[in-house]
Amino acid sequence: MYSFDEPKEETNFFKSLLKDNGLLGGIAGLLAPIPGLYLYYLIAFSYRMSFSHFFAFVKTPEIFAKVLSLAVLMNLPFFFLFLKFNKDRNAMFVLGATIFYGAIIAYLKFFA
Repeated sequence: MYSFDEPKEETNFFKSLLKDNGLLGGIAGLLAPIPGLYLYYLIAFSYRMSFSHFFAFVKTPEIFAKVLSLAVLMNLPFFFLFLKFNKDRNAMFVLGATIFYGAIIAYLKFFA
């Protein structure tokens, strides 16, 4: 029979991020290419054009696929960091997000 005196496990979003459940890896894997895109702009195009012109330049699928494939490289530090700290499930979700971006890149290169 259930007793109301038993302590319940606290469900806190930030505590669940620290566990090796894949949530942090999925978030990092999906969001890391965004600063990677901006970093690519800073390194390659910031002296040539503004950020709004860069976005207009990247709108074509062929160019966006190339830029996105470089931006996805920002997943590498997260992948190896999770492996170093034995967070294998988080590393697996970073890899899954990278494969997801790879599918998007392949679609843009061959079908768009």
